[in-house]
Amino acid sequence: MAIDLANLKNTMKKSTILCLIVFILFIMFSFNIKEMAKTHIALELNKSTIAPEEEFTVTVALGNTNVAAYTTWIYYDSSVVECVSDEEGINILDNRIICTGVSDTGKNKKLDTILQLTFRAKEAGSAVFTALGEFYNEAGERLELDYGEVEITVSARGEMQAVQTEQGEENSNEAKENNAEATANGADPSNAFLDSLHLNKEGISPDFQKEVTEYYLVVDENTEALEIIAIPENRNATVEIQGNNSLQKGENTIEILVTSENKNSQRKYRVHVTKTNNLDEANANLETLAVENDTLIPEFQEAQTQYTVSVSNTTEKLNLLAIPSNSEAKVRIIGNENLKDGNNNIEIEVVAPNGKTSKVYVINAYKRTATEEASYQEQLQNEIVKANEVSHKHNLANEVNPTKTIETKLEEEEQGEEEKTKNNEKNLAETLISVVGIILAFIVAGIVGIRIKNLY
Repeated sequence: MAIDLANLKNTMKKSTILCLIVFILFIMFSFNIKEMAKTHIALELNKSTIAPEEEFTVTVALGNTNVAAYTTWIYYDSSVVECVSDEEGINILDNRIICTGVSDTGKNKKLDTILQLTFRAKEAGSAVFTALGEFYNEAGERLELDYGEVEITVSARGEMQAVQTEQGEENSNEAKENNAEATANGADPSNAFLDSLHLNKEGISPDFQKEVTEYYLVVDENTEALEIIAIPENRNATVEIQGNNSLQKGENTIEILVTSENKNSQRKYRVHVTKTNNLDEANANLETLAVENDTLIPEFQEAQTQYTVSVSNTTEKLNLLAIPSNSEAKVRIIGNENLKDGNNNIEIEVVAPNGKTSKVYVINAYKRTATEEASYQEQLQNEIVKANEVSHKHNLANEVNPTKTIETKLEEEEQGEEEKTKNNEKNLAETLISVVGIILAFIVAGIVGIRIKNLY
């Protein structure tokens, strides 16, 4: 039987192409199934715009996701709104709420709604609510859920009514201009700052400040990944997060890169994460940080890593006292010598006893120029003069009149003489009474003795 090789090759070619198409379709289908399975935490507001002192609710939901246990964090701007809920099972900490739940049967359970929280507006502004968490099924497997976010606007009291009534369109435009000015920072296309940074683990230090780019966190060895929410000030900026998965034992660095809307500027934030069960060995905190003859601003706290200080134009070296919390940690100071006029960055690096975990405290020391020093000393002298004048006036106001002093002394002397006379008279009377008593005692004794003698 003859075999048609041409037809066989053609058939094999078509079969190969068909298999490749089926494989690609299978991969795409699997990816879509995975993406469909990956849901997000939903946040819902019952109102989008409110007035100060008005209450509103925030609902946290999971849609059709079935979970057996969860811990969720809800972050918000506590300067604009406050949580007034008193439900059991929630823990309110400053600008965040922690809620933990477990299925009553230990099995997967559909949770359309996790909780509903009541808030009250404090002042005009906008508040962003962000929710993230850790969710597990009955097999102990972690479920992948994207974070949820929603924003509410608190209008100035009566603002909405005024816009709609008397001032109409003009006030509406003015309000829009004011809002545009108030959000100019965030809307700047070259803005590469973060507006907020949240992790699903407690203990990050220092507290988030958009100008601070270095942060530190210690987690236990069971932590495999960190869920991070990094929201840019300009919502059109892009954020890339790397290094927050597959954490290794020891030190890990998570990088958060913010690229501005116009792509002209970037800012990189870092979170230095130490994964260990020995917290003391990973302690890279300072217990004390002080500058000789000068004052740090703000006052030292172990979680605060950025400080400023102003020194005289003759200061060549900053004498620092830096004591670590763990006496076995090592401290290295860089940049505190040969200070130049203007700004000088001084780094105090603390390396924990494990030799891996480190933390850097930064002092910006501003050295005054000769001209600035002269002006500073003049101002200081003026302040001293003013303080002396105030002190002198205070002393004059409290100084006793000399004439009055003499009169007072005479009165005191007269009172003393009268008191002395009264005391002398009292003592004399007591003495006379004592003498009379003694004499009477002798007389009585004599009479009794004579009578006894007569009896015998």
